[in-house]
This record gives sequence, C-alpha cells and structure tokens, in this order.
Amino acid sequence: MSDPRSHSSRRHRIAVFNVKYSANVGDGAIAESLEAELARHDSIEHITSIDLAGRSAYGQGLRHRGTVMAVLQRLGPNLREAVSSVLLRALTEFRLRPLWRKCLDGQNAVVIGGGQLIQGTDLNFPVKLNAAMREVRRRKLPCLVYGVGVAHTLSPQAAHLFRQAFAGSLSAVFVRDAESQASWDRHFTQPDIPRAKLCWDPAVLMDAVVPPPSPAPRSPYRIGVGVAAPLVLAHHTLDQHFDANTLDDFWASLAAGLVEAGFDIAWFTNGAEEDEIYLDQLMPKVGGIGASKHARIPHPTHPRSLARSIAECDGIVSHRLHANILAFAYRKAHIGLTWDAKVTSFFRATGRAECAMPATRDNVAPIVALLKRDIENGLPLAMHERLQVEARTMIEQAAAVLNDAIVAEASDSRPASQG
Repeated sequence: MSDPRSHSSRRHRIAVFNVKYSANVGDGAIAESLEAELARHDSIEHITSIDLAGRSAYGQGLRHRGTVMAVLQRLGPNLREAVSSVLLRALTEFRLRPLWRKCLDGQNAVVIGGGQLIQGTDLNFPVKLNAAMREVRRRKLPCLVYGVGVAHTLSPQAAHLFRQAFAGSLSAVFVRDAESQASWDRHFTQPDIPRAKLCWDPAVLMDAVVPPPSPAPRSPYRIGVGVAAPLVLAHHTLDQHFDANTLDDFWASLAAGLVEAGFDIAWFTNGAEEDEIYLDQLMPKVGGIGASKHARIPHPTHPRSLARSIAECDGIVSHRLHANILAFAYRKAHIGLTWDAKVTSFFRATGRAECAMPATRDNVAPIVALLKRDIENGLPLAMHERLQVEARTMIEQAAAVLNDAIVAEASDSRPASQG
C-alpha cells in the first residue's frame, strides 16, 4: 500500500468550478488567467475547468438569453425566484450532476472560482453550487473558494443554499475585494465556514496569457467603448433605471465628446448575445457622429480575442468589470461605468476611485478629461507591478493550501496500523 506521505511530493489534478465558457468572455478571462497561474505551481499536474452551466467550449452560450431574462424580470422577484428554482433543480439533477460526476473522477481537489459566483440572482449559482458541493463532499475532495465576488444582499433561500453547500467543506476562502470580504463574513458567519481572505481578481494577470502587442505610436488615440444591454444591467441589479433611451442618450453624448476631443472610437461588447443585439441597435444612432471616427470590434467569442482588442486600444469606457480589469492588465486608461458595487470596488482598490462614475451626460466631460490624463501620463508602473506580484502570491498560497489539504486527507484516510 502506498504511503499517504508521498502525496506531498506528488503532483495533483485540480478541478475548477467556474463559468469559463460563458458568452460573456470576461468570465473566460478569469478562468484562463487562474488556470495559467495555478499551472505554475509545482504541486499541480493538471487543471480541469467544469463550467457550472454544463458548457464545454467557447461559443456554447444560451441562445435567446435576453428573452429568458425579460420574461423572468416581468414575473417579479418572488415568483421569479420560485420559477427559477424549479427549473434549475431539474436541470441540475438530470443534466449537470451526471456531467460533473464524470469530470470529478480522478481529481485530487477542487477550486470554486472566480467571478461573481456568490450571488442569488434567480437562484442560479446557489442551486448549482449546492449540487456541485454535494458531489465534492461525496468524494471527500479538499476544496477552496478563490477570486469570487460576493453580493451584498442574498435572499434567505439563496443564503441557505450557499451555507448548506459550504458548511464543513472548505479549506480556505479568497475573495476579490473588500466589499465581498465583508459580505462573505456577514452571510456565512458560522464555525464550519472559513472567514474570507482578500485576493486580486485573476484576470489582472491576463497579459501573461495573451502578451501585449508591440507598442506603436498612434494618432489619433483609439478609445474602446464597451456596451452592455440595459436589460442585463437591470436584471442583475433589480434596478429599473437602466432603460434603453437613457443609455442611448448617454452613448450619443459620449461619442460626440470623444470625437470632439480627437479620439477614434472602437465599439465592442464582452460577447453576450444580448449586448451584441443592443449594440446592433445602437450603432445607427451614434455612427453619424463623425462617421469616419467609428469602428466596431468583431463579436468576441473567446477571451483571448477580447483581451487582444482591449490591448490594442489606448483606453476604454465600459460598464463591464472585466473589460476594465483587462485594460488594467495591459496598463490602458479605463473608465468604469457604475451599475454594481463590484465595479466601484475594483477602482477603489486600484487607487483610481475617481475613474468609476455613472453613465450620465453630465459625466461625459470628466470621462474625456480622465482618458486624456491617463493616456498621456500612463498608469503608474510601480502600482501595476506590485498588484500583479500580489495576485501571483495569493494564487501560490491557494495552491499550497490545496496541497496541504490533499496530504492531510490522504493521511486521514490511511488505515490504522495493526498492532
């Protein structure tokens, strides 16, 4: 019989539950960056991503997702959660859990993360993670949470499902911002769930996965403008103020301000179908404002294509958090349009709180001024390097925690010696 102590020198197989293959390829950027850094650790032999929606490749996102969201939103919060719960439980039990069982075969440990996974919208992640953790416990696999965002508010049912999922099952928890840390500790304060430690979102390291292009002087500067559908913003915040007319007016004003300042504009999305549909509708309304100054970045179906597009801009403006995080990774000027606390949190944590602001006409002039400032001065190199070192260090710590937990589990499962 092999000695469990030999696990300390073995290399392990790690499964990562995430939403890697989401149509919003910002989620894929998180997964690609985390996998690349985990793979650098001597204790890890192989990493398997397990998409919580059952996808196995990029480009397999749910078709007509916008229609589904619109229908759910009309139901109201309580009925919407009840309907979603019934549908999700059936999907999870009959389709997803059999897939997860196969993927977990031969694995030594599990990571949950990253992304905004600890949120209760439609009970999607609470139901799925609850079921996933039942499979993890059945195999007695060490598990930790890494790089997640945590919603400020959870419904009682969502909080219960998460607590049931995580109780007695986690070796450590690393969350991506101070607000998420406070929310985790508030939602899950009990002896058998670890308190949260802080880490950086893994996507700040995307420039190691997709190296930046060789610098080349450009005139005029190109600003990437990242669009998110009003329906998506409202759906995830339960905020009805994100209507298309208001946003259309903002985008038109921003386009005029950027063109007047001498910038070229490259319109893009993070890949979600509903965002692309909204951009289709928006382009005729804004393209007449200095028509020769506008371009549209092709629909990104892979995180590497989004990363390259952002790396080729001089600055960006976007609601999407991971468009801004990728811009940070490539030291590009970036303005975050606020709609969720996670956007504000990232800018505050990176020392640029003034660059996160609502999408209003009054903010067009400040946005243009801040873009000019940061393009001309550049983002501070020392801060960028320090943050990336910290991000790598925390992932190394997580890998070490997993290695220690695997060794401990092997030791605990060793039969008692016969006297």
